[in-house]
Amino acid sequence: MTKKIVICLDAAHGVDVPGKRSPDGKHREYLWSRKIVSDIDVVAKALGYETYMTTTSEKEIGLVNRRNKAESLVVKPGQTKVLLSIHNNAAGSGEKWMPARGFEIWTRKGFDGADVLAELMFKSTESWFPKIKKRYASSGEYEKDKEGKLYMTNSSKYLGLLLEWGFQDNKEDVEILSDDRYNKALADCIMDAIEAFEKLL
Repeated sequence: MTKKIVICLDAAHGVDVPGKRSPDGKHREYLWSRKIVSDIDVVAKALGYETYMTTTSEKEIGLVNRRNKAESLVVKPGQTKVLLSIHNNAAGSGEKWMPARGFEIWTRKGFDGADVLAELMFKSTESWFPKIKKRYASSGEYEKDKEGKLYMTNSSKYLGLLLEWGFQDNKEDVEILSDDRYNKALADCIMDAIEAFEKLL
């Protein structure tokens, strides 16, 4: 049976983008993000979803190219494109460790299906990662995601979510981000939310 959701995976930045790492240089956002995207891809395909990548290069191809690829993706009538952009957060300039921790989800301004999916992802993390700090915009239903004009989420041609998962300049978060079991669980957590959203469409 054809799934109603088509997933477009967007890995963070590129190896050639300055910064985007832990203060000690051991954690690299571009590498971590590509591992997570790969894990999500495996789980999604096993569940029967079509998946696409905005980039397969380790180098940065640019936001315009990324969004153009997602927007130009042709899906069947009745299918919904969902773009997941997977990132780490940072509280400082990257030169020293900071106290901020946790994760947040960004969508475009206004209410649409991305807000519903974000709500389902927050609920999924409560089951998979009950001790992880959730950085809500508001405590209200469908108001927990943060909204703005981020380039990859600000499109009317797909439902875009940008996940800021953990702070790459926080020692405790970086330790968790280096745990393969945790990372594979993250892929399962995200796909549980996708599966719940699929049932609503």
